[in-house]
Amino acid sequence: MSPTFAGDIKVFAVGTLSYIIDELVKAYNMKYPNDMVKIIIGSAGKGYNQIENGAPYDIFLSADMEYPENLKKKGFAISDVKPYLMEFWRQYE
Repeated sequence: MSPTFAGDIKVFAVGTLSYIIDELVKAYNMKYPNDMVKIIIGSAGKGYNQIENGAPYDIFLSADMEYPENLKKKGFAISDVKPYLMEFWRQYE
């Protein structure tokens, strides 16, 4: 039997994701019910500045890839920056 790990996960997400973030957390908690996910919503620039100043976020969801890429270059990220979402919309004629 493998051990079960529980943890607190702090996520900074941009406001454009606020409409879907609850569903993402719900899906995550179905798979990992012992984890506590805390979401902070704000602008990408605000999240960037907070991380630079020591905010303890585990995940940074930004609509502008430049912010997480710059944080990675400055040594604030432990993994590569990955695109997480592509949004499509229908153009009306």
